[in-house]
Amino acid sequence: MKKSVSEKSGHTCSQAPFSGRASRASQRDGDGRRRPGARGLTFTEVLISVVIISITVTPVFLLFSTSRRTTMAARDVSRATSFAGSYITAIAGAANVRLREVAKTEDLSMDGLMALDKLGVEKVHKGFRRFLELKKIAPDGESGSKAYHARVTVEWTAASGKTNSYSMERLLNAKD
Repeated sequence: MKKSVSEKSGHTCSQAPFSGRASRASQRDGDGRRRPGARGLTFTEVLISVVIISITVTPVFLLFSTSRRTTMAARDVSRATSFAGSYITAIAGAANVRLREVAKTEDLSMDGLMALDKLGVEKVHKGFRRFLELKKIAPDGESGSKAYHARVTVEWTAASGKTNSYSMERLLNAKD
C-alpha cells in the first residue's frame, strides 16, 4: 500500500495499488464528461432507459386489459345465446306443450308443461335472467291460425354495471 499526502489538507491516506479498473473520477475528463472507452452508465442514461421502457410497456399492459374486457363481454353474449337457444328449442321440440299467448314472463315463473323442469332446460347462471313471450299470429283474414311468434330474451349486468340483453325469435306451429 502506498501512502500519499493530500496537497490541500496535508492528511495522509492509503491507496490500493492499481487494480486495472479505472475509478469513477478517472473516467471523466476535466469538464465532467465521460471519456471515450469509459465503462458504466450515467444516471441520465439509466433514467432515459427507464422512460423508454415505460413508454414501450404501457401500451402492452393496456392491450391485455382491453383484451380481458372484450373476452368477458364475448363470454357473456355466448352464454346468453346458449340460454336463449336452449329454451326456445325445448319449447319448439316439446311434443306435449300446448302453446298459448304469454306476455313477457321470467322463465322461473312459467308453470305447467312450459316449466323449466318439464322442458328439461337448465336454469340460467347467476346474474342472468331469461324471459319468454309468445304471441299468436294470424295471416291476413285468418282468425284460426295456429302459429305463434316466440321471443326469448336474456338479460344480464356486465362487469361495467351496464345492463345488456340478447333476444332470439322463432315462429312456432301450435300442436292440435
